[in-house]
Amino acid sequence: MRRAEFIADDINIDDSDVFHFTAERVLYKLGFDYQHNQIWKYAHVCLSISICFTVKGYGGAVYTRWGKTGCPFKTQLVYKGIAGGTHYSHKAGPANILCLPDNPEYGNHTPGFQSQGAIYGTEYETKQHSISFKHLHNHDVPCAVCRSTTKTSVIMVPAKMSCFPGWHVEYTGYLMGGHYNYAASEYLCVDGDAEKDRSGHENKNGQLLYLVEGVCGSLPCPPYKNYWELRCTVCSK
Repeated sequence: MRRAEFIADDINIDDSDVFHFTAERVLYKLGFDYQHNQIWKYAHVCLSISICFTVKGYGGAVYTRWGKTGCPFKTQLVYKGIAGGTHYSHKAGPANILCLPDNPEYGNHTPGFQSQGAIYGTEYETKQHSISFKHLHNHDVPCAVCRSTTKTSVIMVPAKMSCFPGWHVEYTGYLMGGHYNYAASEYLCVDGDAEKDRSGHENKNGQLLYLVEGVCGSLPCPPYKNYWELRCTVCSK
């Protein structure tokens, strides 16, 4: 790749010793026409001097880190909060789970409960498991929304503890979801080192998260194992 000389005024060194530049300055000094060159789709430019120069402002992949209040290295915390969803006993309603911020804002208000749309907090239901999640039973689930500063794509890969070639691990965890006899919910990748929300341990129910186990039959075994908890990994690129 083409070697480039950068003047001191262009350089801003952060704690990770990665040099950041504005996109226009990097491409100009590399001799690229940035309006027409494919390099715009890349998050970084590595020079022949073996130093990786990250294009400032690139990245942008956003994901929720379930079970944690902070974000991994080289990501920005957008906000932190608590997981919220449909009450486990409801027969219908939204199936997705949201990361509700710690500092909600409200508009107009109608007094009383209209018995229509509703959202509840979310608890771990893990007392029957011997793995590290057992101590989280009946505690509320925290969450953090994270933005990568260097990656543009993100996926959650179930049943894996690693990423496929070319992808970077953001975090690993355990696959969790609702009980098969309760209201529908989505599958979440909850961090393997999950935390408790500060609100404590009161068994207030709401949306409930259970560890997901594979069941042989239509699910091929091997490679899957009957009644083993499934892992998961959030990967970026």
